[in-house]
Amino acid sequence: MGWPSIFYISGAVGMLWSVAWFFYGSNSPAEYRGIAPEEREFIESSFGPQDHSRRIVTPWVAILTSAPMIALTIAHSCHNWGFWTLLTEMPTYMKEVLEKDIKKNALLSSLPYLVMWILSFVFSPLSDFLINRQYLSRVASRKLFNTIGLWVPMVALLGLAFVPKGGSDLAIVLLTLAVGINSATYLGFQVNHIDLAPNHAGTMMGITNCAANIMSIIAPLIVGQVISDAVSDGGGRRERDPLTLSLISLDIHLQTDPVQWRRVFYIAAGVYFFGNLTFIIFGKADIQPWNEPESPIPRTVSNATNGMFGADPPHRT
Repeated sequence: MGWPSIFYISGAVGMLWSVAWFFYGSNSPAEYRGIAPEEREFIESSFGPQDHSRRIVTPWVAILTSAPMIALTIAHSCHNWGFWTLLTEMPTYMKEVLEKDIKKNALLSSLPYLVMWILSFVFSPLSDFLINRQYLSRVASRKLFNTIGLWVPMVALLGLAFVPKGGSDLAIVLLTLAVGINSATYLGFQVNHIDLAPNHAGTMMGITNCAANIMSIIAPLIVGQVISDAVSDGGGRRERDPLTLSLISLDIHLQTDPVQWRRVFYIAAGVYFFGNLTFIIFGKADIQPWNEPESPIPRTVSNATNGMFGADPPHRT
């Protein structure tokens, strides 16, 4: 089947997952018949008392004007900018600059994401350990891991910008670091929706993910403006005028020039820096008053105003 099999297999797996979700998914642990009583009690106790029979109206204005929500949206968008820049452009960089044939070195192109998967199993229990042992407050943990997940890759990208054309091994190490450490954001902004408003976390994820996916469209377009794509004649033997041939030569030169790629890494690093800085300054991890419109949760001292890594409010455990 060749390369189209990648899309067929991915689509088939998605369809199988959808069928499984349709038959086994439930609105809450109480409605799922296959859950053990101990597991159900553990999950429900972590969320506190909930009334699933009561209809909760989405407070759109409060959500869209909330400073922590805006900071969360910015962090999510900036993360996607860098993540999709690497995801879409890394094969081209490895082939044109590092001169690695990704068809013969498939492991190299998948290695960063393998490391990302492995590190997610390291960061997750570490975050729980720090919070449960009260070494860090919840908001401190969120901001710490978000900083690891965005600013460490930022440093790796800045280092990658200065790797010479012959330093392929160092470049691969930095690429792997930039993508792999990014998994720390799963314990940062990625779970912050539930921290802020458990009742509206799904809606909030939809909002931030929508904004972030716009960045995944814009980022490759910006890269395309910085790095000119090589022009192919599709295997044809048409004669080209000298101007066209010179433009093709220039495009190929730009695509293989590390200096041109340096600009791409600068932009991604700057976006990472801005996104995490915004999250550190304005991000919170306490339940917001608009989580329960009919019976608002009493306002507490903001985590953000207690300092960059302030303490949790007393009602969170």
